[in-house]
Amino acid sequence: MKKNIAIAIILFLSFIFAGSLSALAYSVDSSGGELVPNVLQFQAISGDKHVSLSWENPVYSDFAGVSILRSNLNYIAVYDPNQSIYKGNAHSFIDLELANDKTYFYTIFAYNSKGVYSSGSIAKATPKLPSLAEPYQRASSDYLDTSEVQPPGPAKKIDKIELADFYYYLVLNKKVLKVGLNDAGELHVVGGSTILIEIPSDIFSKPVNVISVSTDESSYLMTLIPEKNKYQLVISTPKNSSSSQFQFVAVFKDRTVSNVKTKLVIDPQGYIYQRGSSFLGFGSKQEMRVSGAKVVIYQREGDNWKIWKAEKYFQQNSQISDSSGEYAFFVPKGEYYLEVSKSGFRRYKSDPFSVSGPKILNKNIEITPWVNLPVRVGISLVILLIFIFIIYRFKRK
Repeated sequence: MKKNIAIAIILFLSFIFAGSLSALAYSVDSSGGELVPNVLQFQAISGDKHVSLSWENPVYSDFAGVSILRSNLNYIAVYDPNQSIYKGNAHSFIDLELANDKTYFYTIFAYNSKGVYSSGSIAKATPKLPSLAEPYQRASSDYLDTSEVQPPGPAKKIDKIELADFYYYLVLNKKVLKVGLNDAGELHVVGGSTILIEIPSDIFSKPVNVISVSTDESSYLMTLIPEKNKYQLVISTPKNSSSSQFQFVAVFKDRTVSNVKTKLVIDPQGYIYQRGSSFLGFGSKQEMRVSGAKVVIYQREGDNWKIWKAEKYFQQNSQISDSSGEYAFFVPKGEYYLEVSKSGFRRYKSDPFSVSGPKILNKNIEITPWVNLPVRVGISLVILLIFIFIIYRFKRK
């Protein structure tokens, strides 16, 4: 009796809280009191007219699958097979053809081979236009051509996607620069970058329904470009440094699903700074960003150093640090050094360094004024004394 009361209380509390909370209760088989654990980390990510659902199936010897129920009124507390929108043993599902700005409530039930269901885990989402970035809108003749940087590979047929099946590019001045994942399998870019993601459409062994790309904030459908046999998606990254899970999901027309995950890391831009205080050289010293500094990168060519040919990679060399002192280069494999110059400051030259592959150069560089600190302090003291003298003379009058 006490056990049933405790289970009833947990069931009641689990449906009071909205969002992606997972209920901790278990279902009870009326015949033998068998418990079935819920799924873990049930998440619902909003997209444009769709919701991407993901979860972790429980570690349970008699686990048979999950069933997802959807309502636009409230969470469904009791399993009803007539309201199921998905049943199987996958780890993700995309709910398509939904209405934007309308909230949908999802309950996912795990079940065993005897047909006993868990108490249910819940999540809700409101489809909407993407908040992280707008999908690339193209005219019928507008296509980001990657043929020059992506040689045709051997034909293969797959029914399960992998990270290596996707191609990643930076979009610079309507041109594409191929980039790749680092050794940890992560995609690194600087804030405010525009990224093109692409996968061939003719490598699949069976018909595809949709391919989506999800971040922690939103999810997007890739656009099929039939004349090029490609799926493409272009998004812009936020300005601020952050990291987000990148999940690729392929939903096939036979209702099977394949997904793979990586991490999108937004690295900060490099910046130019000097150390000083904002009051005549007095007070605690801190980093002060320097705008208008000229940053030039040199590359070794044989025994000589030459200005790196950034135009081949759709960038400019030199760059001028912006109002926040920031700059960034994206360079291929090679050996380089940096020079920074600005009127009134000593010229900075870095030691040579090597880059093992395509990489963002975002070093924080300190430059020093021509007038050294003791001289600046002396000048500041003279100015202060003159100021005090003027005030004194003014009061005497």
